[in-house]
This record gives sequence, C-alpha cells and structure tokens, in this order.
Amino acid sequence: MGASSVTGSGPGAAVNKCPHEPSGPKIIMAGSAILDGLGGVTVVFPVPLPGGFNNYSYAITPLGVNQFSTSVGGAENADGDLVQITIIGASSRTISYMVVRNGFLHIDD
Repeated sequence: MGASSVTGSGPGAAVNKCPHEPSGPKIIMAGSAILDGLGGVTVVFPVPLPGGFNNYSYAITPLGVNQFSTSVGGAENADGDLVQITIIGASSRTISYMVVRNGFLHIDD
C-alpha cells in the first residue's frame, strides 16, 4: 500500500504527481482541545479561511477509551470567509480535530 502527502514536498507529494491541480485537498489546521462543561469548544482560526463552512471537511476524533459522537458548526465573517468552528460533544472530554480544504486531485498515470 502506498501513501501520498497532499501538503508535503517529498517523492509522494501530490504536487509532484499533479502540479496543475493547485486546488486539491489540503490540511489547513489540526490540533486538540478539551470540551467545556457544556460539551463545546470554539476553535478560532488565526486568519479567515477563504470561502464558507462548506468549502472544508472536518475530522473530529474523541480521545480516550469511550467514544462519543460530535458535531461541528461554523461562523463566517461579512465576506463569507470561515473564521471559527464550534465542536459539540461530551462535556469535559478531549478531542482532536483536523480541518481540510475540499478539493480533487487528478493524477495522471
């Protein structure tokens, strides 16, 4: 099984396989956070992300033994750019998150 990186520059990087596709998927931000006592946390981006909430995909993973479901919502500025996401889940639990720009890579064989 092989793997390629959508953000790297090594031999498996997508930029080497399809340099004509600059709009492919890209990991924008990743991290971890602790949900507050009500089960929520807001992640504010250092700069607005172009486009709205639907231009990105979100991977939320609860950390620990017991899994639980989560949901994600977003807020946009007056220009329609995404400025933050709110993650809802079980109170006082730790989650990891990843924000990925949606896109499609066409790889020529």
